[in-house]
Amino acid sequence: MFGLALSTACISSAQEWDVTDTGEPYREVALTLDEGTWISVAVHPSGKTILFDVLGDIYSMPAEGGEARLVLGGSAIQHSPVISPDGRRVAYISDVDGTDNIWTADLDGGNRVQVSFEQTQAVVDPDWSADGKSIAAARMFDTADKLHASELVAYPSGGGSAEIVVEMPANGENVHDAEYSPDGDYLYYVEKVTPPHASAIYVDANHKNFAIQRLELNSSQTETVVGGFGGALAPSISPDGSKMAFVRRVKEQTMLFVYDFETREQVPVFDELDRDGQADFLGQGAYYPRFSWFPDGQSIAIWSGGKIKRIFLQDGRAEEISFSLTAHHRLTESVRFSQDLAPEEFRVKAISRLALSPDGDTLMFGALGRTWQQSVSSGGEPHQLSPTKASQSDASFSPDGSKTAYIEWNDVKGGALKLKSKGEPPVTLFQSIG
Repeated sequence: MFGLALSTACISSAQEWDVTDTGEPYREVALTLDEGTWISVAVHPSGKTILFDVLGDIYSMPAEGGEARLVLGGSAIQHSPVISPDGRRVAYISDVDGTDNIWTADLDGGNRVQVSFEQTQAVVDPDWSADGKSIAAARMFDTADKLHASELVAYPSGGGSAEIVVEMPANGENVHDAEYSPDGDYLYYVEKVTPPHASAIYVDANHKNFAIQRLELNSSQTETVVGGFGGALAPSISPDGSKMAFVRRVKEQTMLFVYDFETREQVPVFDELDRDGQADFLGQGAYYPRFSWFPDGQSIAIWSGGKIKRIFLQDGRAEEISFSLTAHHRLTESVRFSQDLAPEEFRVKAISRLALSPDGDTLMFGALGRTWQQSVSSGGEPHQLSPTKASQSDASFSPDGSKTAYIEWNDVKGGALKLKSKGEPPVTLFQSIG
């Protein structure tokens, strides 16, 4: 009974541990900012307020810009805000429970509710369904055989079992950037169409790597909406559902495009976006930060050049939505150990190519880029076979034990096959070019 009580107490103690408070020494810092990197932007359905993320915190400000107010902060990371269709709640990603999960909160940061409860699979880039009952997001796999793979999952915003709405693509790649249509009929998303073996190391962003797909939720039919050279990323549907803004690479420049569903025309709107991330695999984020339409359907708020800008679609005009804020962060002091990088003596922890002389009395081995000999019977300190600044390796005894052959490498002179007789200097048998 005593052992059972002790185990229960230990479990209870572990559950009460707070990941936002390590208990380690820390210092507080305050940063006054008017710009940021990789900012996700969400415009309120009223068009009067903007939510955005900076340095792992979420802020609110008037749509015309100004002083930003902290909504969701603390030691945990909060990012990717998206406002519910009724304008009452914000969904976002937070690692406050130890893993990237979906949370919701009131617009002032109160009444926080955890929606997803993944423990090892990161969840990224959420979006509300039209009725506000579900939140779709990409869920990354956590096994080595599915390193770049993901699926789209719909989590009930009020709690309940999650549903996979888009499975991992057949090529084993990822799906991202879930975006519901305003009428609730479709789910748009980005799919990596290039197979992994074609883009494991390097991705040429001007090729056909990504496409925007459209899933009809009632029939489960999928079609490609936009693809082609330069890819297609970050779909964002206009409030009336008639257009779709998206991001594409054109040569070296990432650009904002608008696609008209009726005419199927693609129009470049703004060519001063920062570099998208499609040349790299992003396991915990989108290929471009989320941007948002104003309710009039005539302009978009998007991050560019460290600022939040309002892009007017009719003429491509850009107006900066200025913000200022003071970010408060707790920096845990790093644990540092003093290391002597060049001690006079140290223990060798790895040796190679052990060789025993024919008479069994001499042991030869490689260590620290040199070849060493040591007496088996008398022990003592090992001594270097032939003192040199070049590296030595692959030593072996002749059948009678009188000679030793080994390889020597010099960065200037190249490699050499050496032969050394007892008591004599080594002789070079073969020399390669450096």
